[in-house]
Amino acid sequence: MKTIIIEDQQYPLEALERAVKAVGISQYDVAHHYVQARNFILKNTYDLVLLDHRMPYGDPGNLEQEDFSRFSDSLADLGYTLIPEIRVRMPTAVIVGTSSERNLRNLPCPDYKMRKTFEEAGGDLREILQSISQPNF
Repeated sequence: MKTIIIEDQQYPLEALERAVKAVGISQYDVAHHYVQARNFILKNTYDLVLLDHRMPYGDPGNLEQEDFSRFSDSLADLGYTLIPEIRVRMPTAVIVGTSSERNLRNLPCPDYKMRKTFEEAGGDLREILQSISQPNF
């Protein structure tokens, strides 16, 4: 299952990577900011997209470690704006949102939602993959 994780922060990314590996996906792409995510989406085809919504537009460098307050101030509500482009390029891709419900009005919705904590990410992703593998009756 060709997968991309779009996540800008270190610890949520680690939780999502652990979840992906736990369900048997060993190779996946990672995008840390909007521009990088969009470039991956334009150049590749994915079956599974784990998509954060709040992220920096461009590469923040080490700002998350150097000054978390400034890093947080640099985040914008951009991730879910990629959903229409993903749907056009990859109509069968499963898009899993990893953001909370805030600031999502008038934006396209992902197919599923999951939490990005070490405790819950693996179980959430396992449930999502089980539900998409079940035939619809």
